Amino acid sequence: MSESSATAEPHDDNPILHFAHEAHGALAGFESLEGLAHLFGGHHAAAGGVPAPMVPVPSALGLGLGMLGLPLGGFSMARGIDEVSKGDGSQGTLDIASGALGMTSGVSSIMAVSAAPEIAAAAGLAGLAAYGNKDAQAAGWYGNDRDGDKNTFLGSIRDKTADGQSMGLDVGHTLLGNSFVGDVAGGVLGNSLGALGGVNQTFMNTNAAIGTGAVKLAGDQVDFVREHPILGSALAPGWGAGVAALDTLMR
Repeated sequence: MSESSATAEPHDDNPILHFAHEAHGALAGFESLEGLAHLFGGHHAAAGGVPAPMVPVPSALGLGLGMLGLPLGGFSMARGIDEVSKGDGSQGTLDIASGALGMTSGVSSIMAVSAAPEIAAAAGLAGLAAYGNKDAQAAGWYGNDRDGDKNTFLGSIRDKTADGQSMGLDVGHTLLGNSFVGDVAGGVLGNSLGALGGVNQTFMNTNAAIGTGAVKLAGDQVDFVREHPILGSALAPGWGAGVAALDTLMR
């Protein structure tokens, strides 16, 4: 099975692993809100116009997220390694990256390092990208591959890089002929165009995956509240408080 055809959510047949995957996605949303709230809130002035210092003391929410981030980040990395071994390189790579950042965020929150908000925000965004990757691929946000199938996160980056390299080589041969000089000039130009194309596609794919992950996470939380009204009602104020805090601090 090619990577581009691996659009089904892995491990859906295992309820424990599926729950851990959903929990990691929810944690990513909380980490994004908590990290961004502290990041932007730290720049607000205190009374008298004196900038408020970023005191290295973890908030209760940050400490709780950090303690959750360690095991869930480890799970995500193990899941990613398993996916890569089964040929799903894009999802596996994203899960490994988000898991590593999640564990780093957990340690930084527990130890109250000064960069904890930035790390938490990065971990949250990486988690959302991993959470939304499959849906973004299924929706065609990464374009199509050479065979006309829905491309993958890494596949589209690889294709754009190859397209730039081929274009540069063609330009070199057109201007300087099929000679050693043409090969060298075309190779240099191709590598530059390939790098630019790859970076641009990486940026576009990341935005698509994060956006899709955020939408998916919101929909999943609505479904969770609908299916589990009592537990959902107990958790809903936490989301509301996080959104309200972020909105207040960013004003």
